[in-house]
This record gives sequence, C-alpha cells and structure tokens, in this order.
Amino acid sequence: MLKSLKQIRDEINTVSGYKIIIGTSIVLFFLFIAFAAPHLTQWDPEKQGVGPRLEKPSGEHKLGTTYMGYDLFSRTLFGTRTALSVVLIATALAMAIGIPLGLISGYIGGYSDRLMVLITDALYSFPGILLALLVAAILGGGIINAALAVSVVYIPQYFRVIRNHVMSVKEELYVKGAEAIGSPKRDTIIKYILPNVSQSIPVILTLNAADGVLTLAGLSFLGFGITPPTPSWGYDLKTASSYLGLAESYPEVWYWSLVPGLAIVVLILGFTLLGEGLNDILNPKLREGRRR
Repeated sequence: MLKSLKQIRDEINTVSGYKIIIGTSIVLFFLFIAFAAPHLTQWDPEKQGVGPRLEKPSGEHKLGTTYMGYDLFSRTLFGTRTALSVVLIATALAMAIGIPLGLISGYIGGYSDRLMVLITDALYSFPGILLALLVAAILGGGIINAALAVSVVYIPQYFRVIRNHVMSVKEELYVKGAEAIGSPKRDTIIKYILPNVSQSIPVILTLNAADGVLTLAGLSFLGFGITPPTPSWGYDLKTASSYLGLAESYPEVWYWSLVPGLAIVVLILGFTLLGEGLNDILNPKLREGRRR
C-alpha cells in the first residue's frame, strides 16, 4: 500500500531530526572535551616519559601510554582542541573568501566572473588532500598554517555554490525591482540576494568540517600538518603505525592507534550526520525528490 505524502513527509522529518540530534550531540561532546581538556587530565600532552612506555590503561593513565611515554588520554583530549581549532579557522577563512567572491562574481558577471570561475575551477580540479598538501608544504607546519592549507580546499566550494544561486536569484522580480528604484549594487547584494542564497551555507559548513577533520589528520599523518609535540590525532596515528612491527614484543601497541583513529571517525560522523540532517530540511529539491 502506497504511503501518503504526509506519512512520507513525517518519515523524512523524523529521520532528519534524528540525524541532527545525534550529530549535534556528538559535536557538542567534542566541543566540551576541547574546552574542558585542561581540567580532565593532570598530564602534559606534550611531555614525554610521564609513564612507562606502552603501559596498559590504569588509574593513573586512563588510556595507557604511547611508545615514547606520552599519556594517551591527555593527547587525545588536547588533540580534540587542535582538530576543532584548525577546522574552525579553516571554515571561517573559506567562508570569508568564498562567499563574497561568489556573490560579486555571480551578480556582476563579465570578464571578472570568467576569471574567478577559471581560477576556482582550477583549484577545484585538484584532489583536496593534494592541494592541502601542496599549500602546507609551502607554508610549513603549525595550527595556523594547517588551517590555511585546509581552507584553500573549501574556498572553491563556497564560491561555486553561492555563485550558481546568485545567477538564478538575480533574475527574480524583487531583485529587478530593487535595481529599478536605483538600489546600489552593494545594498542589492546584501539585502536582497544574500538572504536568499545563504540556505546552503550551514550544510556546506558542517560537511566541510567533517572533511576538514580527515584532511588535517591526513596532513599530520604525512608530516605536513601539526608539528610535534603538539597533540594531533593524525601524528599519533603515524607514530603508532611505525611501531606496529613491535606487536610481538608489545601486544598493546594496536591500542595506541585505536584511540586517535576512533576519535577521528566519531567526530567526522557527528559533522556528517549534522550536515545531512540540515540538508534534508533546508534543501527543498531533495525533499521533493524523496517524496516522489
């Protein structure tokens, strides 16, 4: 028996709601860890030799220690702060550059539009991790440089989405009416166009944040992201992988790579669920396609 439109709508809204609730809960949990990290552990995450090498989890070291004597619990906690800091800076920079360029390019058009499209298309053609790796290799390591490297990957996405929306919105009657009464281009863009093309920004933001966590981990794993001894999940994975050959002598070595790897997966899952839930609600075309 076919479902009614109301049943399908309620089902979509329920699934979308669960995605948003679960995704938001995961992200808020990691935000809490990032802010409360100094109060949740007594160990310095950048200090070696705080305990025996590859010690099993205990009351003193809740998640054990690494091969170099780092406290794994403290490095995981502060690694959360590092990951979220980079993602926050990177997405903010990408929006601050990509959105205004998309608005101006889509509204004004002409040769400047063609030039910006050419540049962003060239950047967009690169695989994200390769482009970030290239920028990181030029800038060097560190949180700010890693954020700059990651942000370059997402600027073209904001530009393309906003520009495409502007190209259609600027033909609407309310925009033409504003132009007819002599509204300056700046006011037309800010007052009439931006509010009507911004519905996709939260979706892009959350999905880019999920991808940014993975990109940062990849950069650090390859040695081009966060420089040691700053806590970084990707760097800890890289270091753990280099000691996997000692599994016969130290059976616990697998656990060292499990903790940061699991943190990466869960945080990415949280941002992804949040982004997909928002997309289900904010994207009317997607909702309409699912109803059919």
